[in-house]
Amino acid sequence: MDNSRNILVCVDDSENSHRAVHYVGNFLGGAPGYRITLLSIVEDPPMDFFKDDADRSQYIAGKQEAMQRSLGKAREALLEYGFPEESVQMKIYVRACPSMGQCILNHQSQENFGTVVVGRRGISKSEEFLFGSISNTIIHYARNCTVWVVN
Repeated sequence: MDNSRNILVCVDDSENSHRAVHYVGNFLGGAPGYRITLLSIVEDPPMDFFKDDADRSQYIAGKQEAMQRSLGKAREALLEYGFPEESVQMKIYVRACPSMGQCILNHQSQENFGTVVVGRRGISKSEEFLFGSISNTIIHYARNCTVWVVN
């Protein structure tokens, strides 16, 4: 498959993320030959954030459940735009990520996605300076792919 038709759409529970999904659906309109993967990454938090392993497991399960709902809504939206069911996949990973942007780029290169789509979070300049920006990281470090940042 031509990797330019292999699209990775990063989804979380933010409005900007879902705006990115609708942008893809509206822009491509269910055009044939595209494979879209909706990706959510649940950050694997360090154990010292929790009182015990059960508390940590409960936190991760709650995050996975929330992301599953977001992915389901995103998938339904793309199907309504005319994409065939078999061309829209959903993936959730629990990972320790030094940088969420780098985790996304690692997935992009491993799976050979030709396009990465992210919603811009809309954080302030000071927050971006302190914590970084996922979209900024992807824009600056992506190789061999196209990046769409939807505002």
